[in-house]
Formats: sequence, C-alpha cells, structure tokens
Amino acid sequence: MDPFKNPFSPGAGSPPSELVGRDPILEQAKILLGRVKQRRSEKSMLLTGLRGVGKTVLLNEIEHMAREEGYRTVFIEAAENKALGVLIAPFLRNLLFDRIFSHLHEFLEFLPASYRNRTCQRIHHFLDVLCQVHSHAWKNLLKHLQPIV
Repeated sequence: MDPFKNPFSPGAGSPPSELVGRDPILEQAKILLGRVKQRRSEKSMLLTGLRGVGKTVLLNEIEHMAREEGYRTVFIEAAENKALGVLIAPFLRNLLFDRIFSHLHEFLEFLPASYRNRTCQRIHHFLDVLCQVHSHAWKNLLKHLQPIV
C-alpha cells in the first residue's frame, strides 16, 4: 500500500480519517448505552490491543456517542499507586452536587416569588453551615446557587 495514502498512522488517540472495521465494536457500544439508559443490564466492554491499534480513538468515539445520548462522561487516568475509589471520588462528588443543584433549581422555580427569596436565604444558611464541615465541595455548590437569589 502507498504509505502516503495508508489511513493507519499510530498517534496516541489522534483520530484517523475514518474508523475502518470498527462497526461491530461501535454497534456493541450503542447497544450497551441504549440498554443502560433503559435500566437494563448489559455486559461491560473491555478494549485491549497493542499500542497504536486505535483503543483511544474508539474510546473517544464511544464517549461522543454517550454524550449524544445524554450521558455524562469523565476521563480518568489509572495510576498504579492509587486505588480506583480515590480516582473516582472527586468526579462522583461533582456529579452529586450537580444533581443536587439542578433539583434545587427546579424546586425553586416552582415556588411563588414571595417564598423564593426566603427559601434561598434558608438554603444558603444551611449550606454555609455545611461548608464548615466540607468546605471545598459545599462552597462550589453554594457558588452555583448564587444566580438563583
């Protein structure tokens, strides 16, 4: 094959001009995402292979598919000297706070305006108290509530 026209060129996740021969893997990922979204069980996927065969490119494409379906994704680089829980905890905490914020925001939108300001003040006071215990995480949540007041 002409080396100038060869679509294969290993490069640490840089996307090729086309994903040739990856349709079965992408279809499997599409099924997995669809079943999980419907709260049905599905087998996990594990991508393995030598350096440069396209694992990162496939992961990036699956991430793109997931985001289009409304999933939230995170990139976590595994480390030999750190437990998985330590690596995942900050992302799960942020997800939890995002969910809390969105539900609070929805709740406050349904309140009559006369109750909204007083309720926001009470929520701020509650979060101020929690900030003393979990300062960084709760301050982030409190910061996100500012536009509501």
